[in-house]
Amino acid sequence: MPKYVKANPDLVKIDLSPGEKNNNALVIHPDISTPHQVAAAVRREILHVHEGTDWSIHCLLSPLDCKLGMCGSTGFIWLIYELLSDQWLIKDGVRDTR
Repeated sequence: MPKYVKANPDLVKIDLSPGEKNNNALVIHPDISTPHQVAAAVRREILHVHEGTDWSIHCLLSPLDCKLGMCGSTGFIWLIYELLSDQWLIKDGVRDTR
């Protein structure tokens, strides 16, 4: 995430995940007004990584990117309606012992 902040310091920053409150997250910079209702629904969070645990990445995607993610590869998919918002798609890849 730091490389994205370094490349776009006026657009994004790293802050505590507003959804999970226990991971750092890439969020829309506070100097920018919330660009759309989806961003407001997820409290301006773009993505976060579960560092040190399962290393999963949870990110907000456009509808087209969600469709590509759902149809493009293997994995288990579910939507989180009650925890954050209906904009979050979680896709777990196939895991092995590595």
